[in-house]
Amino acid sequence: MARNFEFSPNEFIAKHTAILINMQQIEIKSLKNVGLDTLYLAFKEAFKDYEMQLTKSELNAMLHRRGFIPDLSFGAFEKDKLVSFTFNGIGFYNDLKTAYDTGTGTIENYRGKGLATRIFNYSLPYLKKANIKIYLLEVLQHNTKAISIYQNLGFKIKRAFNYFVQENEKIKLSDKQLKQNYFIKTIDLPDYEIMSNILDF
Repeated sequence: MARNFEFSPNEFIAKHTAILINMQQIEIKSLKNVGLDTLYLAFKEAFKDYEMQLTKSELNAMLHRRGFIPDLSFGAFEKDKLVSFTFNGIGFYNDLKTAYDTGTGTIENYRGKGLATRIFNYSLPYLKKANIKIYLLEVLQHNTKAISIYQNLGFKIKRAFNYFVQENEKIKLSDKQLKQNYFIKTIDLPDYEIMSNILDF
């Protein structure tokens, strides 16, 4: 099957010149004092083609749960628009102070420009000053572009996980009863902190 494609040099030049100008205006800086609305808008746009989607309240809960520190998280801004970001959580892993990549994303039109690498390199002096000893992150195995970026930055794969997703109403609970002295209940986030000593991060 033949397909006819049209090409307009003038439109191509105008489009790519605009992108080039925008890239020259990109500023990398801390996410300190950046509001949740701005973070969520960038997150939603960057992950619009992702398997899982989060609401603003779910993103806020995830950031809180993972120890998000805005002062040690960074983004690329075109004027006031956040176009690429890394949300860092701070905690301990193997008894060492660790930065955990809670989420790195780039809005589609700004991908392929090296912004994630620029943000990471920009963050290193600040993380070192905060006495961070390890940088920990997770990547979906089919996201080969991200894996390549992180390996080029010197990251090494330490372990692999399986993850499972299912709608609540489709989950089939076993009829088996829990053994005595065991029970399941809903916990609040403050209670979650009590269990932090049994977590990997």
